[in-house]
Amino acid sequence: MPSAFADLPGAIVADGPLAYYRFEEAPGATTLADSSGNGLDIDYTIPAGTTVLGEPAAIGSGALFNRDGAIVTPLLLDPTVGDFTIEAVVRADVGAGDMV
Repeated sequence: MPSAFADLPGAIVADGPLAYYRFEEAPGATTLADSSGNGLDIDYTIPAGTTVLGEPAAIGSGALFNRDGAIVTPLLLDPTVGDFTIEAVVRADVGAGDMV
């Protein structure tokens, strides 16, 4: 892992997020762990599309979205209740077809 990202998980948890999904699960996992300590794990027993877990990522492992996949979280992100921020570290494969 590059030294710039060495303590990324620690820095994120120190900010007190509602949920923090690292996507470090192995292929075939049925639960995606919430690393925030708030217990908002994702039930992945019925995957949405062909998303693959346990793929090489920008940092550690990740999820590969094959243009038809999704991850459904237990979060209710309602902007009428208050502000929220979503952050993602993404690695795009160059030449992977019609990337958006």
